[in-house]
Amino acid sequence: MAGDLAELTPAGRGPLGQVALSPILRASVGSPLLRLPADQLCYAFNLIPLTPSDDPAGARRLVAANRATYERVRDAGGTLYPVSAFPMAPADWRATSGRRSACSARPRTNTTPAGVLTPGYEVF
Repeated sequence: MAGDLAELTPAGRGPLGQVALSPILRASVGSPLLRLPADQLCYAFNLIPLTPSDDPAGARRLVAANRATYERVRDAGGTLYPVSAFPMAPADWRATSGRRSACSARPRTNTTPAGVLTPGYEVF
């Protein structure tokens, strides 16, 4: 996190970008698929890049920066939950979900055999 903040510039995150740091009590999270550290108090650290819609080159630059951030977090053992931040392959989703990725595939297969659940995210 400190490295990301040190490198954060308006150009690096877009002129409308934001940073959010939110504390989360581990005991208050009931989702079985959300990966959290063992600490009782966790933090969601979000870099939210935004660029004007008339700047396609800026958007491509921010998507590439998002991917680099994902790889750095993943390689350090962290978990990044991207929301349309950059294209991810099924292997990326498995790394994000950890050992729980297999149990998320079963409901999809059972409830949407035609594959309409999250087709664009390539989770499965």
